[in-house]
Amino acid sequence: MYIRPIRYQSFKKYGHTIRSTDNLTQLYSYDYALINCRDGTEDVVFAYENPVYIEPASGIGVLVVLYDDSPEIFLFARPVCINPDVEFCVLPYDCDFSYYIYSSGIHAERPFNAHALVRSNRTRLSINRIYTFLYMEENKNFVFKGERHPYWELMYVDIGELTAVVSGEKYQLKQGEMIIYRPNEFHAIHANKKSMVSFLNIAFDLQAEGDVIKRRIYHIDKDVRDLLRIMISESQRQDEYSVDFMEANLKLLLLRLIRGEVAPQENAAVPSEEFVINRKEIVHRAKQLITQGLSHGDCSVAEIARQLNISTSHLYRIFKEFTGDSVQTFIINERFSLAKEMIALGSMNISQISARLDFCSPTYFSTKFKDRFGMTPREYSRSVYRK
Repeated sequence: MYIRPIRYQSFKKYGHTIRSTDNLTQLYSYDYALINCRDGTEDVVFAYENPVYIEPASGIGVLVVLYDDSPEIFLFARPVCINPDVEFCVLPYDCDFSYYIYSSGIHAERPFNAHALVRSNRTRLSINRIYTFLYMEENKNFVFKGERHPYWELMYVDIGELTAVVSGEKYQLKQGEMIIYRPNEFHAIHANKKSMVSFLNIAFDLQAEGDVIKRRIYHIDKDVRDLLRIMISESQRQDEYSVDFMEANLKLLLLRLIRGEVAPQENAAVPSEEFVINRKEIVHRAKQLITQGLSHGDCSVAEIARQLNISTSHLYRIFKEFTGDSVQTFIINERFSLAKEMIALGSMNISQISARLDFCSPTYFSTKFKDRFGMTPREYSRSVYRK
């Protein structure tokens, strides 16, 4: 679970943000305390009958808030007011942390394993070592009688065709396909006696939570193929950072496989007309969802991809392919278009428009608006009304 920054729009269902310059010690009717947190902090959440104010004092901490039993984690770097009956707790973020709390009335508490949520933000997959990285070019009669070892192994067919035998099961591998061998699986390969073959072998030590690699054969898309070619090029360079570079790219490749972002492609070279039309419809629908999200003050690329039932990386890729712009560029352009429409309507002031469109402050909004249109939002408002 990602740790998010505290912003007005994202936090408003739990309470509201407070300017760091505000002096909370003026809350004379509230009880005041300085709380010191350490990693051994008890796993409980609190809910107060009245609004409660909290403010960071020292160190780095996180604020865990629950809404309808759904938790969300924020980096606790600014003071906030939390609404009555909203459950929350404050935890240190791998260091000592303290904060001020201003409260009144009674409060309830219950057990909740918030530490586990914070720990879930850590990496779940690591490659401890790359044992071999071999790019092989062999003739049509090539035969490898087989081996067994305690490492994971990946084999990618770059040119030609190969037959792999894994624990008695036979697999036909075409150009552009990849096979994964698990630790201690006996595997052998041979060429098809029709043409020469070129293939890449990587043996590595993989540490991950659970059985993450489900499939045996993968049909590689362009993005993964590009990663493999970068790794092949890097293997020939062999400087002091080559292994780190290859490890980083191998991890990225495996994460794409694990997340299901590499799907079988029956005809990758020539997409069908139906496939192209479907992707155009996805882009069109994504634009609609972005506009709707911005209008309501909450636009998340991850949520848009979820609604479209595709991965975020796939959305980024096809959006760029069909529009020529990145998703983020479209969102920025759309935010300013909506800002001009809202100013012209005149139903909200500049601060409200800034907050609705999730700019970090009215000043930042005005600066960026002037950079783009050559006038401030107020100057634009006056020009609209003069017409």
